Amino acid sequence: MRSSLSALFAMPVMLAFVGCAIPGGNSGYGTAPGDVQGFGAARQTSWVLPGAAKQDLLYVADYAVNTVYVLNFPQGALVGELSGFDGPWAVCTDPGGNVWISNFVKQTLVKYEHGGSEPVKTLKDSRAYPVACSVDATTDRLAVANRYTNSTHPGNVVIFNLAKDTATTYTSSNLYYYDAVGYDSSGNLFADGAAENGSFGFAELPAGATKFKPVSLDVQPTIPVGIQWLGTSLALGAAGVNRKHDSTVLQVEVSNGHGTVSHTTSLAGYNVSAFFVEGSILVASEDPYVEFFNYPAGGKATVTLTGFESPIGVAVSVAP
Repeated sequence: MRSSLSALFAMPVMLAFVGCAIPGGNSGYGTAPGDVQGFGAARQTSWVLPGAAKQDLLYVADYAVNTVYVLNFPQGALVGELSGFDGPWAVCTDPGGNVWISNFVKQTLVKYEHGGSEPVKTLKDSRAYPVACSVDATTDRLAVANRYTNSTHPGNVVIFNLAKDTATTYTSSNLYYYDAVGYDSSGNLFADGAAENGSFGFAELPAGATKFKPVSLDVQPTIPVGIQWLGTSLALGAAGVNRKHDSTVLQVEVSNGHGTVSHTTSLAGYNVSAFFVEGSILVASEDPYVEFFNYPAGGKATVTLTGFESPIGVAVSVAP
């Protein structure tokens, strides 16, 4: 079932998914960001329907039109649009329902309250290109994965202390391109991406530590597409695993520098660029669609939303 965004005012829909190349390049590693431009027409005015903040909301960052769409969840009806971006890429949320958007071309992180139409905070991600973020609820910190820095130098992870307005930069010996970050409930931070030769890399910054530690994994993902803590385990998204090209979400248990896959959710036939799990629903973007899947079963999408141009980041903000 596919419904255009223009029809979402009138009818709630369910969802399904699609994958997306790096804007301005290809889906492989090593694409330079130098010629990346915000190529869509930005919306002039942000708006969110009155009462939307009382509902759970799905945020979809559409890179091509410089807009973040706000839909009620799980109904899927359009209830708002956020404007003023130049390359919105990733979306992450915190337990209070606040939403952070990574603005790739402008090199900023922008915060909105749940259901809000105007930003309440903007952070400058100096000389870097943010593609993922995660909030540590235990310390009020925001971690940002920068795939590149200026002049296509190796990427990094920047952790912003939101209470003190300070930022600290970290790198890992087994990562050159940084694609995803995610905190667990104890404040441990995980990052993945690729080494300079394109091989998968996975690392952990334990709570209170000052250096990332490489983590081995008993499978070989290709093109990471997200990290999320699910309460008892990490979920790692990948556009393929062990040279197979179907998108997959892996539940991983990490201990003593090694990650063991405890469950595999296969999205056979799909090419996902981002995912978010909320309860029994997995939301995923697959250019130019956004889709819902049963989780952890996977399989075929239950519903597909159309009408997007190039959706990348997706996340659910639970009503406080």
